[in-house]
Formats: sequence, C-alpha cells, structure tokens
Amino acid sequence: MKELIYSLVSYSIGKDFPPENPNNDPQKLGITGILVTILSLSVLFITSLIGFFWVKSTAISKGTWIPVGIPKIPLELYISTILILISSISFHLSLKFFQEKKIQFYKNFFFVTYILGFLFLIFQILSWKVMYENNLTPTTPNLFSFIFYFLTCLHGLHVLFGIIPMTKILKKVLNKDESNIQGNRLIITAIYWHFLDGVWLVLFSVLYFY
Repeated sequence: MKELIYSLVSYSIGKDFPPENPNNDPQKLGITGILVTILSLSVLFITSLIGFFWVKSTAISKGTWIPVGIPKIPLELYISTILILISSISFHLSLKFFQEKKIQFYKNFFFVTYILGFLFLIFQILSWKVMYENNLTPTTPNLFSFIFYFLTCLHGLHVLFGIIPMTKILKKVLNKDESNIQGNRLIITAIYWHFLDGVWLVLFSVLYFY
C-alpha cells in the first residue's frame, strides 16, 4: 500500500520515486498507480453518464430537457475532438521514438502533443462561449445546458491535470533528459492521456446524440 501511495503521489505532482527505496520498480509502481487512478476516474465518469441518462429521461417526460430549435453542439466541440485525437496519436509516436532512441522525433512529437492539449482546452472554452451567446448558460431552465457544462468541465479539469505532469516532462525534454525515469513518466502520462481521449469520445457521442 505504501508503494502504491508513492506511485499515485509521484504521478500527480510529477516527483520522482523515493530514492530510499532502491528495490522498487518505478515503472511497475507508476503503472499500478495510474491504473488505479484510471479505475477511479472510470467510476466517476460512468456515474456521471448514468446521471445524464436519468436526468434526460426525467426531463423529457416533463418537457424541460431542451427547447425545440436549439442548434446542435458547437462547431468548436468538433474541432476540440479532432485536436485530442491527433494529440493522442502524437503522444504515441513521441513515446515510440523515445524507445527507439530517435530523440529529435520524440521531442518534436511531444511538443506537438503539449500544444494540442492546450488547444483542446481553448476550444472547449470557445464552445462554452458559443453556448452562452445562444442563451444556453448553466442556469438556463433546461437541463441539457447544465449537463453540457458539467460533463465538458469535468473532462476539461482532468485534461488540465494531465498537462501538469506533461509540463514536468517538457522541462526534462528541454534539458535533454533521456533517462529511464523520463521514459517511465512518458509511459504513465501517455496511458492517462489515451484514457482521457477515450472518455472524451464517449462524452462527445453522448452530447452529439442528446
């Protein structure tokens, strides 16, 4: 349990594993930690989706789900979806090139991933702006607006949490760190990032077919 806590904390704040535990396998501990994190987040997102469908069925029966004539989800949300898909591919390539010791390609693709992560968040914010301009705010008297903001904000917050360790990795990239610890960080963060990509595709589909 002690080692698991270390792995979770190290992933969250981007710290190295405790040097006083030389027999620990950082990669093994880190992957265990991120898998536990992913399991916990899966429960959170699944619960949110169950709540979504329950609220939707109740609201539809009462005629308070969404007004007739309201447009589909904003174009910005489609763009952000494309961005996070590309970022997942670029992260995969970055890790692949790191393992193959093709350092310049690894750096280039990681930098692309990092920028795309921020662009995803920017287009999420722009989609909220479009919704707001269409008089669909979190307090609008239809439950779709509240659910839209809740799901996108929940996911966006976890994307932001993913960018934090990516910033740590970027610093190491700029410092030309090619150590095994750097490789461990890449693997763990890539797993988390691909998970967020998959979650977003589910959330986007749910919002698209509201």
